Amino acid sequence: MNQTATVTNRLGLVLSGLALLALLGFAAWLWWPQDSGGRLRMTMPSLALSDLGERRVDLDHYRGHVLLVNFWASDCPGCIAELPELIRLQQVYGKEGLQVVGIGLPSDSVAGERTVAAYYNVPYPLLFDAQGQAARAFGEVNLTPTTFLVNREGKIVYRQVGEASFASWERRIQPLLAAPPPSANRGPAPVLH
Repeated sequence: MNQTATVTNRLGLVLSGLALLALLGFAAWLWWPQDSGGRLRMTMPSLALSDLGERRVDLDHYRGHVLLVNFWASDCPGCIAELPELIRLQQVYGKEGLQVVGIGLPSDSVAGERTVAAYYNVPYPLLFDAQGQAARAFGEVNLTPTTFLVNREGKIVYRQVGEASFASWERRIQPLLAAPPPSANRGPAPVLH
């Protein structure tokens, strides 16, 4: 009888351990940076949002350029860790037609975003999605950082949930920059400071 109880207890412990491992694995999968594998072909939504200086910026002005739209928050550790990578991308590839645009979610504060922007001297537009319209238009964005890569034709070709390195973005951006713009008469992307 004692051996049966011991076997039953061990079996219960093993099953409990397996259930716990499965639960931890599922939780890790939910929180691990995920991407779309480049399979998105949705057209970038037409939106106009206010920048941190309260000027309206229309995302349609960037059509014809490769666009990296980064949803972020000033209190998001992954967003802050990724920020130098995005700044470097803008500095290295901006003259070739890349435009990085940051969009703050409604749960963030403009004051917090201004503080981060000033501290890091962010060289690209930071917009604020006060009503959540951009987050909805891009497909219910609610985790930060979430970043969308848009080709010159205005198609979203890639989505990254979680932070990414300069090198991983560079691999995805370079082929898009090599593609000719859809219209030769477009001027440079507007640069806001």
